[in-house]
Amino acid sequence: MSERDIVRAVALGGPRALDKPIKEFMTSSVRTCAPRDTEAELMSLMTEHRVRHLPVVEGGKLGGMISIGDVVKHRIEEIEREAEEMKSYIASSG
Repeated sequence: MSERDIVRAVALGGPRALDKPIKEFMTSSVRTCAPRDTEAELMSLMTEHRVRHLPVVEGGKLGGMISIGDVVKHRIEEIEREAEEMKSYIASSG
């Protein structure tokens, strides 16, 4: 059950929707990812299915949860590291 599910339920049924069982509004086909999935695969999956969180499943068991914020933070750190490496390379080859 996500906040989007709740907002959608209230938009469709008004405040009375909050008195109904969760199963009536929850997302039933949950997208998941695996620990081996790449950053590009995660971003593509999240974009395609318009989700901000993915359960990480391994061996049929929940191993964790990853958010779009986690993916973006990792990508920014990677870009910053690459930029520093380029600066060091340029400075040392001059």
